[in-house]
Amino acid sequence: MRFRFGFEKVVFVCAYIYSGMACALGSLVCIFLFIVPLPVQIRERETRRIIHYLCAGLVAYLRFFKLLEADFGTLSQLRERSGVIIAVNHPTYIDAILMMSQLPNVFCLMKTNLHRNPFIAAIVRSAGYEDNTDTNRLIENCSRRLQSGENLLVFPEGTRTSTPPLGRLKRGFALMAMRAQAPVITVLATSLNGPYLRKGQPFLAFPPSLPIGYRFATSEEFLSTPGEQSREFCLKIESHFREALASQS
Repeated sequence: MRFRFGFEKVVFVCAYIYSGMACALGSLVCIFLFIVPLPVQIRERETRRIIHYLCAGLVAYLRFFKLLEADFGTLSQLRERSGVIIAVNHPTYIDAILMMSQLPNVFCLMKTNLHRNPFIAAIVRSAGYEDNTDTNRLIENCSRRLQSGENLLVFPEGTRTSTPPLGRLKRGFALMAMRAQAPVITVLATSLNGPYLRKGQPFLAFPPSLPIGYRFATSEEFLSTPGEQSREFCLKIESHFREALASQS
């Protein structure tokens, strides 16, 4: 369906408005959670649940008005896992929103500028998301949290894919996995929308056609072996991503 100036465009603009209001509402709730004397783990869990419902609400809205076709495959089964790294390639802006609409209790890595962004800082800090200011501290914190049973959602390219099908993977997630002896579950994210929301494209733009389409497929699981170097482990996972994504194109 080609994009028309009319109902579809109005509904799509409302999706952007919903996103902004969701961030604002989530931040207010998280400020309240900070005020209430709750244990850190409970506050983080409840904040992540709020984020999950807000993301799921956006997905339901887009699906209801037939603006989005998303195949999440078996992602919901990952809710039963604990102490794992869920590694996803990163084709577009909204991959994290779509993933968190399916996963109610994961922590994430954030760039420092996003972690300090006043519009979302309250909610991401209340959720216990880690920032990448100090790499050594980041790896130590994430390894400890994985060992305690938390699940980490990570986009190991570090940014949206600039050279499809995959950019070079950063090694930090591999170090975390090896230190915590945590499995790395790969998820293949495929955008079916041409250049829309990809690297170098504006966020506040309209897609060339509707519905926009995404496909997520849970792929192989990796566990480091004794004596394996982090670079080798990372390259093994990167090679899998490249081969699997190439086979889908």
